[in-house]
Amino acid sequence: GLAPSPSLDREEERALEDRCGDASVQVRKKALDVLTSRAGGSIEAAQSWVRSCLPLVRDSESTCQERTANAALDLIIAPLASSSQTKPPPDSTWRLLSSMGDADGDKANLQHCLRLLSKRRPTGVPPHLAKRLMELLRAEPNKQQLWWLAEEVSPLQP
Repeated sequence: GLAPSPSLDREEERALEDRCGDASVQVRKKALDVLTSRAGGSIEAAQSWVRSCLPLVRDSESTCQERTANAALDLIIAPLASSSQTKPPPDSTWRLLSSMGDADGDKANLQHCLRLLSKRRPTGVPPHLAKRLMELLRAEPNKQQLWWLAEEVSPLQP
């Protein structure tokens, strides 16, 4: 997994968010890596990642798209897929999901990550993710994020 980096102050975090839109591919990737390494640490860090990093899945550079999809896999999708009754998804995953709003295209960006990942077999979307999401929904039916994620994943999996 990704080890969290030391906390950044708000100004440093904003500067990194801005770097996600830099003209240089290398700068965008580095900012993505740093923000990803601390994305689940707090609600602010989660919001920062969703706002600045997740849109890079639609970057003009395919390596940025792939890196963003991989980050979404590591931070959100894999922890949900590997969870169980005795090992619930980590708080960091819930923080990231709850940071996603409808208005900003966040869900569309995560859907785009899922589509990119679904093209990569066998390393893309975990094979039992749809089933696991249904189990999580039975346990936590009030988690809105799970509903739309399940709707998106179901067509990708038998």
